Amino acid sequence: MGAAALSKRKNWQHKASDTGKKAEKKGYGILKEHLGDDFIVATSETYTHVPIYNTLKKNRKTPTYCGLVPDGVVVHIPSGNGVFVEIKCGAAGFGNAHERACKYEMPGIKRRLIDVATNTNAILDRPEYFNGMIKNIIDEYVVWMFDGATFAEPYYVDQIEVMFEDKMFYNLNFDSFEKIANEIKIALIK
Repeated sequence: MGAAALSKRKNWQHKASDTGKKAEKKGYGILKEHLGDDFIVATSETYTHVPIYNTLKKNRKTPTYCGLVPDGVVVHIPSGNGVFVEIKCGAAGFGNAHERACKYEMPGIKRRLIDVATNTNAILDRPEYFNGMIKNIIDEYVVWMFDGATFAEPYYVDQIEVMFEDKMFYNLNFDSFEKIANEIKIALIK
C-alpha cells in the first residue's frame, strides 16, 4: 500500500490506545485493590522505562538509552521481588496484541530487562532502576493480562492459552480478580 492510500485510511491507533489505557487502568486497579500495602504497583504512567539497548537518544531533556516500557512493575517491598506486567486489550474482535506481547520471551530482551531492573549491571551499565528496590525478578518474570472483546472470542482464547502455556497469564474477561492477585502475591512472596 502506497503513502497516498495509507493517508486515506482511518486512524484506528488513537481508539486502540484509549482502549489499551482503559484495560491497563482496570488491571492495575485489580492489583492495587487486592495486593495490599506490602506491594508497589507502578504503571507506565509513572516510570517503568527499562533502558536495555545501546542506542543513546541525545535529543531529549536528559539523554536516555532506548529500551522497553513494560506496562507496569509489581514489587513486594519486604523481599524486593518484582515482576513485570504486560496488559493487552482487543476491542475489535481481531488483532495481534497477544503476539506482540511475546517480545518479552526473546532471550536477549529477557536477560537485559532482568539485568537492568535488578541493578546488577552484568550486561549493561545503567543508572539505578526503580530506586534500587528490586532485588530479584521472579522466575515468572512477566505477568500477562488480556482484556476486551477480542480475548473473549474462542479463537483468541485458544491462541493465548497455547502461546502462554506454563506462563502467568490471565484473561480479565474470565479470571477472578482475587485469583489473579493471590497468584501474583504467592509468586512474589516465595
